Amino acid sequence: MNFLPWMEPLLALLPATLMLACAALALVSKPAQGTQRLWSLLQSACVLASAAALASLALQLWQAHGSTGAMRPLAPGLATGLLSAWVALLVQGLGAVIARFSARYLEGEPRQARYMAALAGVLAAVLLLVLADHWVVLIAAWAAAGMALHRLLCFYADRPFARLAAHKKFLADRLADACLVGAAVLASSTVGSGSISALLQHVQAQGMDTSLQASAVLLALAV
Repeated sequence: MNFLPWMEPLLALLPATLMLACAALALVSKPAQGTQRLWSLLQSACVLASAAALASLALQLWQAHGSTGAMRPLAPGLATGLLSAWVALLVQGLGAVIARFSARYLEGEPRQARYMAALAGVLAAVLLLVLADHWVVLIAAWAAAGMALHRLLCFYADRPFARLAAHKKFLADRLADACLVGAAVLASSTVGSGSISALLQHVQAQGMDTSLQASAVLLALAV
């Protein structure tokens, strides 16, 4: 149908776009501006993003009927499919619940805009991670999610346990980054491309040699 060429990318990319916009708005907001308005905006964006993710999943289910359900490109380095649509809906749905809970829990606390920016940033990064179809995009989204989550862990910077958790996560992140980069290098050198779709096609056609098995182990360790 004529609407599919633009409807599919729009629905798939809208959740991450909305979360990125909310993160940017929260970062540039002034302390004098009421946080209630920002929370209302973030929660409304989460609801709209969840609706878009649900519509994207419905579209993927409709398109996957009688087909292989292969990934379809959205933009350079990004692709969508049935699995990514399911995960995007789960992530955005949880994000909407967390945003609503946080708005109540943090009522009266200072620096709420900073928290909102970090929360929206985590959601945007994970949503892009789900859509990644190239190792560079995947690694960049992975790193962005880690940095935004670090800001959430350090929201109460005066609490020793918060600092300890953030420090442990920082060390774990660096180890995971090394494993992920190693997995990407092994897979890309074997397949001859950084495309994840090309990697999956290669595995289906030729199976997994020693390099790809090592790449899979490193990827599992990173996670």
